[in-house]
Amino acid sequence: MRKKKKKNDSDSDSEAWMLPYSDMLTLLLALFIVMFASAKVDDSKFQKISSEFGSIMALSPEQQNHKSAAVGGSNAIELDSPSVTNKEKDSQAPDPKTKKAAIKQENGVKGSISQQNQEQQLKEIAHSLNETAAEMNLGKNTKASLKSDGLHLNLDSNILFDSGSADLTADSAAALKELGPKIQQLKENEVIIAGYTDNVPQESKDYPSNWELSAARAVSVMRFFVQQKAVTEGNVSIEAFGENNPKATNDTSAGRAKNRRVELVIKK
Repeated sequence: MRKKKKKNDSDSDSEAWMLPYSDMLTLLLALFIVMFASAKVDDSKFQKISSEFGSIMALSPEQQNHKSAAVGGSNAIELDSPSVTNKEKDSQAPDPKTKKAAIKQENGVKGSISQQNQEQQLKEIAHSLNETAAEMNLGKNTKASLKSDGLHLNLDSNILFDSGSADLTADSAAALKELGPKIQQLKENEVIIAGYTDNVPQESKDYPSNWELSAARAVSVMRFFVQQKAVTEGNVSIEAFGENNPKATNDTSAGRAKNRRVELVIKK
């Protein structure tokens, strides 16, 4: 009996190393899984590793040793070769400065296209206004033109008003009514209506100076187009220059006629 007991003790001692060894292998495997997960999570490989880990944990120590060897052999899962590394991801991610520059360039292209469309619209409206003004006999000094700040419509005051008056004549009101629909296409734009006179002194009781006369004429034209809904009331303003900023010389009657005007500036 004593000899048999010794034999059992010897067998127990020879197998005692297997338990800590299998525990060590299990911990190493868990460490590799954590390292892999920290580097990059690949769903398919993670599921495969989890499956292998679960099957190993369900085995006996001897089977665990055999399974661990198999995992480390030809059937090993490649942990150090993810399809796309974090470094590669960072290199593929768009640079914030590059992205910002691309957005700015895209907005610039859109703005350029929008500006070109607006320029074309203004040209077409200016052409239409000139045709209508000619048909309605609004005078040779009435002309629409496109300038850097917008569309300028020069109205001949000699046709619009009687001498020394700021009231639109019946004929001029009928003619301006024909211009209204063309101007209405730009009703959302800012509009400035400016009045000008020649340098002949104004001695009227209603308008003590050319400055008051030019202001009253600008207001008359503004009121007319607002009532016709050709311009938006909140977008329109007036300016009065009197005899200042002449377009031609005041030394001749033809020059003075050009200087007596009301000008609409429809801003871009």
